Amino acid sequence: SASSAALPMTGATKERGLGFDDLTPMLRAGARGLDQASVPVTAAEWLEDLRHRMARRLQRAWHIFSARRAKRRRAAASILTRHCEAIRSALFRAALARLRAHSCAVAEAAATEVSRRVRGWLARRHGARRLARHRALAACDRRARRRLGVRALGAWRGRVARAGLWRSLPSSLLRRAPPVELFWRRFPTDGKFAVAAAQRRWALSRRALCAWAGALAEP
Repeated sequence: SASSAALPMTGATKERGLGFDDLTPMLRAGARGLDQASVPVTAAEWLEDLRHRMARRLQRAWHIFSARRAKRRRAAASILTRHCEAIRSALFRAALARLRAHSCAVAEAAATEVSRRVRGWLARRHGARRLARHRALAACDRRARRRLGVRALGAWRGRVARAGLWRSLPSSLLRRAPPVELFWRRFPTDGKFAVAAAQRRWALSRRALCAWAGALAEP
């Protein structure tokens, strides 16, 4: 075409961003073609082609910039994600440490409270047992003293009764007469001498018994 003849294109052109170094051959070709009669058409095509090339360059630069920006964003996002993960892990570990310390403190407080209550319960139980044992011993002591008092009183009453009997025994023995009829029945053939001897022995026995009873009646 006329545009390709007026503006020759080479495949070895190097693109460097938005620079205009590779546009020099085109400008030279356009300057050589100013003498021809088709200058307005060639210039219009040249400008159109230049706009297309500039548009492609801009698109390529934009794509490169977008790719680099996306790559930088991905790298920044990866770094930020790693930092966030590290911070989250540190916070999680710190929260676990605080939770562990709080749980240990709560467990120690609970154990202290439980041990205090158990010691109080054991002390109250021991005190109640000691009080019950003291009351039982006191009741047993009272019963023992009561039994001892009853026994002592019974012994005293028996002693007083026996002492009264021993004191009254001499007078009752002295008031009793010798059993003469019994002596005559036992000694029917011996006569008066046997009866008198029996009376004498009975009187001596009564005197000895009265003396013994008087000695026992003395306190």
